[in-house]
Amino acid sequence: MALNIPELISKQQELSFTPPQNFYMVAERLPKSMFVVQRLQVPVISAAEDIQSNPMNPGRTYIPGLGLEYSVLSCDVIIDKHFQSYREILAWFKGIHAPEDKAQQALTWKECMTDVTVIGTDAANAPICYWQFTDAFPISVDGPMFDATMPDIDYLVSNVSFRFKYFQFSTFTGTTDNQEKI
Repeated sequence: MALNIPELISKQQELSFTPPQNFYMVAERLPKSMFVVQRLQVPVISAAEDIQSNPMNPGRTYIPGLGLEYSVLSCDVIIDKHFQSYREILAWFKGIHAPEDKAQQALTWKECMTDVTVIGTDAANAPICYWQFTDAFPISVDGPMFDATMPDIDYLVSNVSFRFKYFQFSTFTGTTDNQEKI
């Protein structure tokens, strides 16, 4: 099949790109907080593969396997001036992994996990996309780094890493959710 380059170019979508800022995170379990995300890598998804025997070339033919594997969701969130966002993540983390008293302890596995949503917005703060991570729970929390030697003022951040079951991705047109989750 020959490439029809003019036809391919005519199918090019609008060249309007997503700015790498204005990302927020919310967790159903933490309704008081909306986290401002400074840095985030959407987790890598990898798929299994199986080797299919081939008498002409044994062990060299691959076919799709079963299942997906998701890497860890890791993000840097800006700490607000009252440390509310950091306190909520830290209490959730300790309640799951090392409760210090009965009040801090999560009661069931389901209470340890929650849906976490990362929302991307444009320069006018209108939503453009979101990722919803199902049954997420924190597996690491960095404390803030204080550094008075920096020439510019950098906001305090905390890196938080989550494990989750799977995620879905969707986009917006205007302010309407396209309802086309992947």
